[in-house]
Amino acid sequence: MKKIIFIGAGNIATNLAINLGKNNYQIIQIFSKSLVNAKILADKVNANATNDLSKIKTADIIILSIKDDIIEDVLKLHHFENIVHTSGFKDLNVFGTKVKNFGSLYPIQTFNKKINIDLSETPFLIECSNKEFEKTIIKLAHSLSSNVIKINLNKEKKFI
Repeated sequence: MKKIIFIGAGNIATNLAINLGKNNYQIIQIFSKSLVNAKILADKVNANATNDLSKIKTADIIILSIKDDIIEDVLKLHHFENIVHTSGFKDLNVFGTKVKNFGSLYPIQTFNKKINIDLSETPFLIECSNKEFEKTIIKLAHSLSSNVIKINLNKEKKFI
C-alpha cells in the first residue's frame, strides 16, 4: 500500500484524499497552514494532521494541492521527494533542479470539499520528470479515473 501525504486541505486535496483512500492508498498525513483545516481532512481519511512543515513525515508520494501563488514559497521551506502538484497553470520548472522525482497530477474538474465527487470519468493530465516516477503517478491516476492523459508540454498529448 502506497503512503501519501497531502500538502493542502482544500477542495482538490479533500476529494483526491478521500478517493485515494478508497483505492488502496494510505493517506498518512495532511498539512495545512490552518491546523483546523488539516484536522478536518485528516479525520475523514484517518491521517495525522499538522501545520508545521518541519514535521512532515516520509511518504511514497507527496501531493502538493495548494494555491498556485504559494507553491514556490512552500517548496523553498522544505525539501520534498516524490512530489506532484495539482496545478493546471504551473509547469514542472517550479520544482527546480534539486528534486529527482516530481510531476503534475492535474484533474480537469471543479471541486468542492463539501461534495464527494466520483472521479472515475474525470480527465487527469499527467506530466513527470522521469519515466519511473511517471509509472507511479499513472498508476495512481488510474486508481481514480479511466481517463488519464500523459502530456509533455514540448510534445503533443498522448492518451494512455
